[in-house]
Formats: sequence, C-alpha cells, structure tokens
Amino acid sequence: MKKVLILCATIFMLSACSGNRSKSSEGSVFSTEEVKKFIDDTSKDAAKFTSEQWVKLEKEYEDLLKKANEAGDKLSNEDRETLGRLKKTFEAKKAEGQKSIKDFKDKTLDAMGDMKDDFNESINDEVDKASKSVDKQLENSKKEAAQQIEKAQKSANKKIDEVSDTLSK
Repeated sequence: MKKVLILCATIFMLSACSGNRSKSSEGSVFSTEEVKKFIDDTSKDAAKFTSEQWVKLEKEYEDLLKKANEAGDKLSNEDRETLGRLKKTFEAKKAEGQKSIKDFKDKTLDAMGDMKDDFNESINDEVDKASKSVDKQLENSKKEAAQQIEKAQKSANKKIDEVSDTLSK
C-alpha cells in the first residue's frame, strides 16, 4: 500500500510537472482531480508511513510548491484553493505521521529501558547468589581451618606433654 501511495504521488508530480492537463482543468497549473487523489492517498495511511516515505513525499510536495511559486500570477482561484487544501492536508498528515513515528520511537525506548532494567535486575540477582555462595564457602573454609588449627594445637600440646613427661622421668 505504501509503495502504491508513493507511486501515485510520483505519478501526480510527474503529470503536474509535465504540463498535461485534463480538459476540465485546461489552463490550470494543477489538475484538481490529481491533487484530490494525492490528498486522499496521503490521508489514508499517514500514521503508518516510515520516515523515509515522509522524506520522499515531502520532496514531492516541495517540488509542487516550487512549481506553484514559479507559476505566480498564472494560478487561477481554483488552483489557489486546491493548493491551499493540499498544504493544509499535507501538513496535518505530516504532523500526524511524525507523531506516530515519535510515539513508536518513545515506546521502543521505553521497552528498551524496561529490558535494560530487567537485565540489570537479573544480573544483580546472579551477583547476589554468587556472593552468598562465596561467603558460604569462605565461612566453611574458616570453620575447616579453625578445626585443623585446633586439631594441630591439641596434637602439639599432646606431644609437648609427652616430651615433658619423658623428660621428667
């Protein structure tokens, strides 16, 4: 649908720039029917257009305005009214499309922020688990070391007592 709209806009621009006019608008700078079709096509899915599509449409729109400016006094009242409707509609739909793009960007950034928070929370949980595990292993190592020291002291004291007893006999 987007490609069709861009194609329609391109066809409109080419026909508007080529000077081909329908019999009903002979002498006009713009074909009213084509401008109406451009407005309708732009209005249909403006909120779904990508940034690139808006850049292309805006270029076509600017080309049309340039042509109108070059025509100057040659514009009929009907051409001026058509141009006014085109400007009003295009600018409104462009603002709507930009808002949609901004809203999508904001939602995406919010989702990424939530993912980052979830990831950080998960990492912090894993770090806490690892820290508790290390603390538990350290505590067990301290207990084992204390037991070995106590055993070594008892053994040393026993040897000292044996040596003492042997010397005192």
